[in-house]
Amino acid sequence: MEDPAELQMVRSRLVTAAVEERRRVERALHDGVQQDLIGISVRLQLARNLVATAPDEALVSLDEAQQEVRRALDRVRALASDIYPAILEARGLPDALRQAVRVSGAAASVDAVELGRYPAGVEVAVFFLWRGVLDGLGPDADARIRVWEEDAALQVRIEAGAPIDPLRADDLVEGAGGTLTMRPGSDSSLEAVFPLA
Repeated sequence: MEDPAELQMVRSRLVTAAVEERRRVERALHDGVQQDLIGISVRLQLARNLVATAPDEALVSLDEAQQEVRRALDRVRALASDIYPAILEARGLPDALRQAVRVSGAAASVDAVELGRYPAGVEVAVFFLWRGVLDGLGPDADARIRVWEEDAALQVRIEAGAPIDPLRADDLVEGAGGTLTMRPGSDSSLEAVFPLA
């Protein structure tokens, strides 16, 4: 990418994407986690008020607060995984890609065997590329990802049953030093190559 205008356009898209992601996280914290914590606080205050006069009702209220805490923890875990999936660092790309499928509930398959560990930027790019595809699938659509190492590069092929956002995909791949090719005549199929040398 030698053209200064094209470079500026990519930088602008990256900044816009980062701002949008920060706003999404803020909304998830405000509308989700914060509301959960307010509800738990109210529930605990109710239980405190009931302890002296209605201990059985206080115990019920404490049980309900405990369930609310569990739901809040689930939301926090999901949000943390949205920001950066811990499994990617702990167990690598194949497990992270498979977990993304499980979490999404999408009809999708992962072919990623005999892979090692790769630069963090490459693993993150492949993961979020895949998760973006999964997030864009409709209820009856499916997707497949194949990841393999060949010719001193990590190769990625994705076939999706829904359109793939080419700008987002290009930004993720190029940002990690790779090259992206959308299959001619298809907005739902791509190949990416990440040099490893």
